[in-house]
Amino acid sequence: MEGEMHFFPKLEQKEITRYEHRVDFNQARFGEEEIDPKIIENWTKGRRCGWLPRAINDWWHDICKENKFKANERRKFDKSHDCLLELGKNAFEYSGGGEIKVIFEPKKIIITVSDNGSGFDDNPNSIMVEHHGLYFVNKYADELIIETNGKKYSKVRGSASLLEISETDIMNGSKITFIKNFE
Repeated sequence: MEGEMHFFPKLEQKEITRYEHRVDFNQARFGEEEIDPKIIENWTKGRRCGWLPRAINDWWHDICKENKFKANERRKFDKSHDCLLELGKNAFEYSGGGEIKVIFEPKKIIITVSDNGSGFDDNPNSIMVEHHGLYFVNKYADELIIETNGKKYSKVRGSASLLEISETDIMNGSKITFIKNFE
């Protein structure tokens, strides 16, 4: 009708809650925790010890507790936690440390591990064949992006392969972004 005004209720958009956590680590520290130099010496001589997985586990449990995740909610992140351990271990072994960033969203988790090492010498597809851990990370991820030596690779859906998709400004080291959706 002419002159009649219609008012539609404004649809309220629910704000996405993001819980973001970061930790830097190297051969002397994991966040604020100092690492015993003897432990690092043993690690570099090939005598592996559990300090890095322990440090990542402790940090993981702290951030889950901080976000008040219940035990059943934590379980859905178990394999993501395994991927976090693998990516953190690789960053330490191949470059001496880096940064881990974990973002919890209501329906997904994003894990980014960056380092300043030499990056991937080859295409990440050949690296995955040699290193079972990275293959596992790729297999479990819904999205996986690897940036290294000026190139950006992304997971191909339904395949174990990564496809070079673009250039990146990361020329030294690498940045691996793992995304798992929980829908």
